[in-house]
Amino acid sequence: MYEGLSEATIEELKLGFRREGRRRICLCCGYSTEAGLVYPAGDQFYEAERYMEMHIEEQHGGMLEFLLAMDKSATGLTSTHKRLLELASQGMSDDRIQKEMGIGSSSTIRNHRFALREKERQARLFLAVMELMAAQGAKTAPEGGGSGPSLSATGSTKGKKRGELASLFPLGTDGPLARYPSRSGPLKQALDVIAERFAYGEIYTEQQVNALLEPVFADYALLRRSLVDYGYMERKKDGSQYWRLARRKEDDAVDRRKELQEQAKEIKIEAGIYCIRNLKNDKRLVESTPNLKKLNGLKLSLDMGSHMNRQLQKDWTAMGEASFDFEVLEKLKRPETGLFDEKRELKKLKEKWLRELTPFGELGYNSDKERPEAQQ
Repeated sequence: MYEGLSEATIEELKLGFRREGRRRICLCCGYSTEAGLVYPAGDQFYEAERYMEMHIEEQHGGMLEFLLAMDKSATGLTSTHKRLLELASQGMSDDRIQKEMGIGSSSTIRNHRFALREKERQARLFLAVMELMAAQGAKTAPEGGGSGPSLSATGSTKGKKRGELASLFPLGTDGPLARYPSRSGPLKQALDVIAERFAYGEIYTEQQVNALLEPVFADYALLRRSLVDYGYMERKKDGSQYWRLARRKEDDAVDRRKELQEQAKEIKIEAGIYCIRNLKNDKRLVESTPNLKKLNGLKLSLDMGSHMNRQLQKDWTAMGEASFDFEVLEKLKRPETGLFDEKRELKKLKEKWLRELTPFGELGYNSDKERPEAQQ
């Protein structure tokens, strides 16, 4: 990806290229043309900008497709919202989109559309705020680089909290969560905000909770569990009903977190070989992992568009999760005594399954460099 993409203006992003003197530079790959020259395509010739438009369409599928294929970390869009935008750009109705996506009802699609319009409104306001701050900063910057008056300890603490919230919700507290906080302090601040999306006295199904949390963060199941574990919401044991608590049960939340931490210590970590199989064309990816419990994290990375295997990611984005199956092929057996080189044994086990399934070329997603014979 061309590094100038992150510095492009909105107009340049819509065009797909930027003008630098006589050069016209593609924001997707850096390919350039020069104004004043003509470029051949078939039996015709085109001027620089028209040829660049054709290049973007033919090589990258157009800017809409290119931008929608980017990771969530770049666009802030969940896989659900990306798919909805893709189908909406084809002129489909809400009912048709609901059938294509296989989620909820047409009212669910309308809710997602509303969330996207809110995100657009917030993005415009955020850009305006940033431009005004830059302009104001240029006017009021102290001469000689001075730091200006210091804040009181109380003001500093409040400012820090506001700063943490701003970093967690860059588009405003009504917008998406940029990242899941690793520390309890920022996490509680985020959950304080997210809990406000649920009304007191109302009973929610798990599907309704998921629908409200999905626009906030891609791993909405993690947010749902956190709201319960930290005492913001309660649920029935079977997960059929959720409701917001009038007062967060701090002590219960602490005890629950301790219980979860103890359970985590008791979970046996198993290494092994797994396979991701495309149910439509039977292509497979064979991989090893020191912890088979983390396979759900792979699904999340695929939903977010950040999986390292680009061909698998492309098919996942196009076909959806329902078109793929995760299977544990074999668990690594550990000897009860003696030295054990887990990394080496995992490699040998993976080579065994690569020979058996040959997931290369048209048969799979593994690289030819991974062929056991190529590594000898």
